[in-house]
Amino acid sequence: MFEKRSLENLTIDSFQPHTGQEFSVENLSQPVGLRLISASAGKGSLTLEKERASFSLTFKSNQQQVLPQSCYRLANKQFGEVAIFLVPVTRDADGITYQAVFN
Repeated sequence: MFEKRSLENLTIDSFQPHTGQEFSVENLSQPVGLRLISASAGKGSLTLEKERASFSLTFKSNQQQVLPQSCYRLANKQFGEVAIFLVPVTRDADGITYQAVFN
């Protein structure tokens, strides 16, 4: 069982220590692995009535099957579990790249 994390409290600093780690997409018939390949800072913005700098996450799957853009439950033993809206952005010979943007 994974600790459930709330989006409201997450920042780029929540994810950066997990760069390079595998996250499992839990709400599919068969779990899919996604590696967090980057956590990048964006421009500052207001979110949920409190200031939080925007950031984006980039994940890579080694599978060629594309997950459609949707909200997925991602889990990692050290990080815990969180629901994130993922968008597929590129496909190459190594798999599919997904992005999540936090404003």
